[in-house]
Amino acid sequence: MADITTKGVKFEELNPTFDGAVVVTGNFTRTGRLEITGDVRVIGATDFHIPTGRKLCLDGGSTTYITESSDGVIDFYGDGVLLLTAKQNGTQSEVVVNEG
Repeated sequence: MADITTKGVKFEELNPTFDGAVVVTGNFTRTGRLEITGDVRVIGATDFHIPTGRKLCLDGGSTTYITESSDGVIDFYGDGVLLLTAKQNGTQSEVVVNEG
């Protein structure tokens, strides 16, 4: 496998595989899926963004996850069941625990 070094150069139609550590400084953009085996750490003064309606999966991507179902509404699912909803409606905050 060849080394790929870029300084603002866009490589298209590549699906490189890296062994060992990969350090990205600046912005990293990828269309499609980015799969990472091992732990992921976000270090420094940055945020981690997930678009509305997408899931933060806790069990490998199946039935336990956290999602923003609509503006200001966060749902917590376990085994595919809605367990808890937290919402902010204007000046009103509400937590709903679903029991059964």
